[in-house]
Amino acid sequence: MKVKCIKLKTEKTYLVHYVPDWMDGSLKIGDLYTVFGLEFNLDMLYITLFFDERHLVDVPMELFEVIEGTVSNEWKAKLWEDGRFTLWPKMFYEEDFFENFSDWQTDERERFKLLREKIENEH
Repeated sequence: MKVKCIKLKTEKTYLVHYVPDWMDGSLKIGDLYTVFGLEFNLDMLYITLFFDERHLVDVPMELFEVIEGTVSNEWKAKLWEDGRFTLWPKMFYEEDFFENFSDWQTDERERFKLLREKIENEH
């Protein structure tokens, strides 16, 4: 799945989401991204992007337009007890994956690098 950034702020009046401060100025309208997962929350759909070659981030889908809608063969579905529904690669469900990835653990970074190559070359 590939998306193009079309705006930098959501328009829902009951809950406004902005791009996180550390991403401000880096996410640009017109930029293209590969999507690494989807999270359906009660109020909004989020997409998981690999941002600035360092971070996995969840960003409101409303900021993007789908330009290639085929989802990855690597994604697995899960319904969480809190009502969230996710479509993520299997490794994202592993205990401490996101924490270890954020802490630059070699194993998680290397495995994600291989996953990224697979997903980016699927279609």
